[in-house]
Amino acid sequence: MNDLIEVGPLIVKRGLLVLLAAIACGLLAIRISRRRLGPESIAALDVLLQAGLIVLLFWKFGHVLSAPALLWERPQSLLLMSGAAREAVLGLVVAVAVTSYRARKQGMPLALLLDAAAYGAIAAAAVYSLLQWRYGLPTNLPWGIGDGIGQERYHPVNVYMLLLTSLAAVRTWKLAAETGSGRLFQETAIVFGIGGLLISLFGARGEPFLLYLSRSQLLYVALTLAGVIFSQSTHNTGRKELIAMQPKHDPNGDSLEQRNQEHKNAASPKHGGANPGIDKKLDGPNRPST
Repeated sequence: MNDLIEVGPLIVKRGLLVLLAAIACGLLAIRISRRRLGPESIAALDVLLQAGLIVLLFWKFGHVLSAPALLWERPQSLLLMSGAAREAVLGLVVAVAVTSYRARKQGMPLALLLDAAAYGAIAAAAVYSLLQWRYGLPTNLPWGIGDGIGQERYHPVNVYMLLLTSLAAVRTWKLAAETGSGRLFQETAIVFGIGGLLISLFGARGEPFLLYLSRSQLLYVALTLAGVIFSQSTHNTGRKELIAMQPKHDPNGDSLEQRNQEHKNAASPKHGGANPGIDKKLDGPNRPST
């Protein structure tokens, strides 16, 4: 399959156009989900658009940071060259930092922003997996695909990712009523993190970067941890709010509300707590006649 496409006088890589289409579909999915995300979805869309552009720019031109001589020696090659996982991860780190700063500055709920990102990530991953074929390791399994060059068949990594994306989409659809609580992000991050790590075992082996894991595998691990940590944080926050709503108890095991009610009952005439200045024998209905 030809990876170069002519767009007028320019020649661009097909992968770049697929990535742009995926990002556009992800932003469109966030816009369509405005009813579930509420009125703050417009601000969330703006913040996530900036994050997507940061990742795209780092992935496309990040290699200039390691080889700045390309700017004056071969500037036309910048349109054909793209970064690798290293540049994409660097762009993701910068995008997360900028997004967190903007969300905190604008007072935007973090859970809402993350749920909106989950909608966009699922749509973007589905479009990218559908349009960009990726060949993994050689296999003899019946669903292996050929590259059109030799007789060898390979794992269809993009099909695996498309199936994983479908699983995440079904899970998100079932949790649609909880949009804005952060639950969608938790589930999506864990599904993509664990599933992506498993799929990477059938893909092309990248160079180990840390702990015998490649950069893309470390990204999947970080995504899984983010979902787990955010889930625990939300769970603990919910427990604190629930405890704060419950009545407080004194050391004797009685609630303060019960003790206050007992004091009120003791002070009322109906429960024998009459005014000490009134003598029932002299002022009651059986008082002696004068």
